[in-house]
Amino acid sequence: MFTVYGIMVLYNKPLLESNTFNSLMKLLDHEEFLIYTESALEDANKNVESKAGFELIIVDNSEPEKISTADNAKTQIAVKQRNCTYISMDGNKGLPKAYNAALDVIKAKNPDMIGFAMLLDDDTEISKSYLQEVFSQVEFGAQIESDNKYAAEKLMAGVYLPVIYDEIGMMSPSTLRRYYAHRAMCKPEEILDKRLCGINSGMLISLGIFRTYRYNEKMFLDYVDHIFIRDMRDAGVRMEVLYDAVLNQHFSGNIHTVPQARKRFKIFKKDVWIFCKESPAGWLTYLYIIIRRKMKFVKQYDDWKLFFTM
Repeated sequence: MFTVYGIMVLYNKPLLESNTFNSLMKLLDHEEFLIYTESALEDANKNVESKAGFELIIVDNSEPEKISTADNAKTQIAVKQRNCTYISMDGNKGLPKAYNAALDVIKAKNPDMIGFAMLLDDDTEISKSYLQEVFSQVEFGAQIESDNKYAAEKLMAGVYLPVIYDEIGMMSPSTLRRYYAHRAMCKPEEILDKRLCGINSGMLISLGIFRTYRYNEKMFLDYVDHIFIRDMRDAGVRMEVLYDAVLNQHFSGNIHTVPQARKRFKIFKKDVWIFCKESPAGWLTYLYIIIRRKMKFVKQYDDWKLFFTM
């Protein structure tokens, strides 16, 4: 079985209020996608076969006090009904630790690490076009794998990026200079391979990468995706954009009160420094990114004092 493992990180919301979970489950109930689910594979009445499968791993980074006992109970019922794997981090331990916890579960299920990991936030509207593209790649890998279980890794890309829009515009794929990432100012197909970058959500990654790679747990949230892409580029991993796989995301980074913005900015500064510090001009690059972010706050909240107090 050539499997894609969805890794969905849940944060401070009940599972049944996750746009990602609800839209994904609704699509998987369609006959077109049902053949990839465990329940369908076990259904003797189905006359369809697939060498590809799908499993969802939910990693809950929620603070315990944010979720009621009733909502926790509903989550466990939904997890059982949908044959998902549920991991509680007992609080927000950061994105890298959540990803690594899920990858440890996958390795226990799949020691050879054959297949794909599909990274998901909890606030993305999963589209039919996205799932079609994902399972198209998985089916292709399954056909190659029939002769040699590692053959697919040699012929397929290691990382696939969907096209994602938020309230502002296209947020992924983006462009990456070695120590600075920003939104693309061109069409996704016009981004040079050496500049290609993207966000975590919707990213499809060959599990073979994770035989040796671990996410940097010194980071917490910001630039985790950018440093991963940079590491993959340094390792010579091929990356491709799935141009027909389009997602829409409610990006929480765009909406904050001033106290929330201060809290997020503290995390942002630490993560950005880890991203920049290897640069020969790391301190200057760091200052450039921080100043740009402060100017964004000044404009957003129309308050110059924020530049000096953030």
